[in-house]
Amino acid sequence: MTEINFDSNQIPALATYSSSTPSSSLKFDHYTNSDGDSHLAAPYNDIHYVSEQLKPSSNYFIGLKRKHDSSLTLLPSSLYHIHPHLNTEAHSSAHLQQTSQQERLQARNALGDAFGTKKAKKAIKEAERNNVDIESMANVAGYIQQDIATNTDILPSRTSIKAIADSQRPLPAYDESGSSLEEVYKVSYLLSDPEFNSCKIDKILTASASQIPQLLPSQSNVGYIYDRINALKSTKASKQSRSKMRLLIYMSYLFEFRNVAKSSRSKVTERLDNPPGVLLDGLFSKFTEASRGSNKHSFTTFCQAKLINWILILALHIDDNSVDPSQIAKELSMTTQKINEAFKSVGCQLIPLTAAEREKVNTLNSQSESSVQDASKSAKRATLKTPLEFPQVRRGKATR
Repeated sequence: MTEINFDSNQIPALATYSSSTPSSSLKFDHYTNSDGDSHLAAPYNDIHYVSEQLKPSSNYFIGLKRKHDSSLTLLPSSLYHIHPHLNTEAHSSAHLQQTSQQERLQARNALGDAFGTKKAKKAIKEAERNNVDIESMANVAGYIQQDIATNTDILPSRTSIKAIADSQRPLPAYDESGSSLEEVYKVSYLLSDPEFNSCKIDKILTASASQIPQLLPSQSNVGYIYDRINALKSTKASKQSRSKMRLLIYMSYLFEFRNVAKSSRSKVTERLDNPPGVLLDGLFSKFTEASRGSNKHSFTTFCQAKLINWILILALHIDDNSVDPSQIAKELSMTTQKINEAFKSVGCQLIPLTAAEREKVNTLNSQSESSVQDASKSAKRATLKTPLEFPQVRRGKATR
């Protein structure tokens, strides 16, 4: 006969698993929370087993039968259902044992050195040379900041930068504070008194209209000069008209010099019909660059722009500060757009013609009435704007 006893001092537990059964060596701890609910818990590597107490409608007992006697002890038990949970603390970035970025980079570079192409090896070496050690830089950061602050103080101001840029423009000397063309670009800034006086006009004053082209230094593209000399001769002689004739003669020298400036000095002298020495020396000194230790000269792009600007400023003086850019463009065999930009670079603004001025545009005389009306509306005059102001350099968007 079996003796049955009840023991409530020991409380074993019955449990089921939601997934695979863990190791038999796993030991669970029993604890009761603040709400009075009992739970089982056990950590196993990166998994944390936590129980969920079930509340079944039946009571459960565990029977314990001893071998040495025939008694059976029944122990009351609770039923639990155990779920595995990932240990988030163990898998957080602060606790994971991961290889650092530097170590991964070193390993990748080692593979590249061993098996990479020449291009890959070159890229690895360049990256290593450009690598900045932040820890070592931290020791000198204060010195670098101090040097930056010191050097920033000696940087040129906007005003000084503008002054340097203005001084390097392909222009004659100018008075930025001048209130008129004659004050900003004085004739004496364009050519010296000896050069001015060497431009003889005696033969031109007595020559007929058909003889004038043969008396000019430039035998081609002299329409602009020819028209103005005839216009000045038809007016009452005055000191101003004579001065403008001399400027037209000098402009004719500039037109011809532009065509032969890259030739030898003897060839230039021949093409300019043996000009006065002072005038020839002035042309070479203003519009060519001499090589060091040599008599050779170069007609550079800067010199070409300088010569064209000289012609434009002379035209402003001759045309009383109102020049038709299309006429100059035709004489120089350049587009009107380029001449417009050149006028702007010397400080001019382009102003549309008035109704009265449009009727006098000589270049439109041969066109039909409708074409004259359309073209004259787009015609403009270049006029020096005072106070003098040069165009600002536009900053475009950065390209990728």
